Amino acid sequence: MVAEPHHDEYTPLNKYIIDLLHMHVDNDSFEVAADALATIKVLSTANPQAVRQFLESHHSAFFGAYDVMLRSTKYTTRLEGLKLLSELLLDKDNFGIMVQFVRSKGYMRGIMTLMRDKHTSIQFEAFHVFKLFVANPEKPAAIQEVLSSNQAKLVAFIRNLCNDRDDADFMREKALIIETLMRCTGASEADAAAAAAAAAAEAAAAKPAAADAAGAGASSPQSAASTAAVSPKAASPAATTPTEPQAAAEAGSAPVESS
Repeated sequence: MVAEPHHDEYTPLNKYIIDLLHMHVDNDSFEVAADALATIKVLSTANPQAVRQFLESHHSAFFGAYDVMLRSTKYTTRLEGLKLLSELLLDKDNFGIMVQFVRSKGYMRGIMTLMRDKHTSIQFEAFHVFKLFVANPEKPAAIQEVLSSNQAKLVAFIRNLCNDRDDADFMREKALIIETLMRCTGASEADAAAAAAAAAAEAAAAKPAAADAAGAGASSPQSAASTAAVSPKAASPAATTPTEPQAAAEAGSAPVESS
């Protein structure tokens, strides 16, 4: 991760916050890195009203710095960073902050990159942020263009995303996002509904196959999340082995193009 703790765009932020986001979370010491992530979480959630006021006043500076943190080479930093980001954006009291966030093409590109991560747990968390961009009814032209030009690739990618999860709510959310994505990029109601139904059927068929391949292993707990596209996300899984085609995880064969 390339950190620029004193870059002009981060000037409104306290130096110690920047050091947490760009330096301490990637410390070689596990204890230091874990403590830095825990500190960021406390600072971001302990006083919701103060956090909301801060984020409203310093939105670009904070999320610009946060976006750099999400590009960390450390698995734990990316995973925990995504979990906290989702928690912040899906808090109903932070609705205005979420709306501003999902109007950024740059942030969406970063999340789309994380959806291609080799770890399915990170893909899962990234999806729960990406869905907010798709569900936004007032997408900026730049975001609409990216979604429209990549519709087929995105639909195919999401259909195959984490299909081995025993999580009915997540599968319904995937189908809903596919349907919403197709509708907002010009597909007919019938085609959008058919694509969502096909995705749900494929996911249902994939779960028994994954269970057979894994032997008699226990299935993961079913999520209690809402199926609404902007509802709180499903329970976070433990790190798992990637299940989509290897080509999708390699840098030279990205399933979606975000530029």
